[in-house]
Amino acid sequence: MRGLAGYLGFVAAFVAPGLALLYALGLVRRVREVPAALGPAFLAGVAVVMSLLMLALTAGVAVRMPAFAAAAGGLTAALAVSGFVLARRSETGDGEPAPVCAAAPTALEKWLTRAVIGLLAAFFVIGYTAYRKSSTVGDDWAIWSYKGLALFEFGGKLDNGTFTGTVPGPAHLDYPLLLPLFQSLFFRSVGAAQLQQFHSVLWLLFAAFIWTIAWLARARGLPLLALLIPTAALAFTSKSHTLVADGYADVPVAAFAGAGVLAVGLWLQNGGRRYAILGAVLLVAAANTKNEGLMAAAAVLAVAGAVVLIERGREWRTWLMTAAVVAAGVAPWTLWRSSNHIRSQDVAPLGDALGPSHTLDRLDRVPKSFTALLDSLSDGAHWGYIPACLLVLAIACLVWGTARRQAAFYLAVPTVMLLGLVFVYWTGLPPIDYWLENSANRTVAGVVYVCGVGLVHLTALVVGRLGAPGPERAPATGLSGRPGEIPP
Repeated sequence: MRGLAGYLGFVAAFVAPGLALLYALGLVRRVREVPAALGPAFLAGVAVVMSLLMLALTAGVAVRMPAFAAAAGGLTAALAVSGFVLARRSETGDGEPAPVCAAAPTALEKWLTRAVIGLLAAFFVIGYTAYRKSSTVGDDWAIWSYKGLALFEFGGKLDNGTFTGTVPGPAHLDYPLLLPLFQSLFFRSVGAAQLQQFHSVLWLLFAAFIWTIAWLARARGLPLLALLIPTAALAFTSKSHTLVADGYADVPVAAFAGAGVLAVGLWLQNGGRRYAILGAVLLVAAANTKNEGLMAAAAVLAVAGAVVLIERGREWRTWLMTAAVVAAGVAPWTLWRSSNHIRSQDVAPLGDALGPSHTLDRLDRVPKSFTALLDSLSDGAHWGYIPACLLVLAIACLVWGTARRQAAFYLAVPTVMLLGLVFVYWTGLPPIDYWLENSANRTVAGVVYVCGVGLVHLTALVVGRLGAPGPERAPATGLSGRPGEIPP
């Protein structure tokens, strides 16, 4: 009974501050809106609470149940008070345009929507039962669970040789510790090192990501059925299920990055600082989960900055704020790792990686990297042809002048992420054939999830535009798609 109560308390400790964050941002205002926001609240709660605890961990604080409770309770109270104050000042807080309601669905659309929601709910319930007894093997143990167990057994601190490499320990000490710390707190909550049961928490995180995509897009007034179909396609990707069962960090980092990209995409669509802030929080969590998350955050910020610069709008202040939040969030782990002289086993120092002799000697790795990564992205059995579908739809939007800003954004972000992966494989140290064979089909998860959220957003925008009355069908101009772009 203690285990069940602890499990539920563990989840609630993230849902509460997550709801408070959504309330503070003005995304949840009424009690009746809470049930629909529980999934997004869990994802956002994990992001904000664990980012604060990462700061505490690297500062030398013992992150055990007292620190966990203080972080969750303190954030919940502070964010709830902030939301109350902002709500009293203005109903829209930051002056964001109110979302336009989608056209009333037909009876057939209602039934189809219910069918898709029911299918997704059944799928995740069955998956939860299946994955809570997955084995702990391979990289799950060697990289992630080993560290989570060490934090659980050694008092929740980093002041031992396990994390600095002075004693034999886990691989990849340079990887951020959000997931192992999350795992150690789960162990403390349920009262034992339940390695297998932790996989069910990863499944909950994946389900919360899928829920968050639909919730965010729907909150902007986009047609529910139109966005549920590509969302379901992303949920059913077989490689996602394999990675959850394996206990790897690739799904959590991709989930945080994908949700963060969608939030930033919504901000670029119609403004609204609240979406930029939410995106920053989620991108910080991605960067603190795995090194690929830091690359994804950098790609999102770079592309968003380019969009703001090209359009010469006033959104550059919001962009600077978003970049500052991400930089502040990733700084604690970066500084701790640097101060303890921990380096990657796979990647050469940046100065060496950029050196002409190092890059020229490894030019043969570039075409191999591109081939392996593109083969993985186009593997329909693993990823359901999601990147290809986004490519076709985004190009069509650019040609037709529909939602051009969003199409350009969702094309550019995964492209930059893909180029970043190629650079890592190009300048990396392990033998390229072995490295690609064992990692390429996993490291593309973030690229696929970004493509997935882009597909959801663009599909809903296109369907919304086709169903709009005549005056709103005026051809769009410029990168932003204005004046013909459908709001929001």
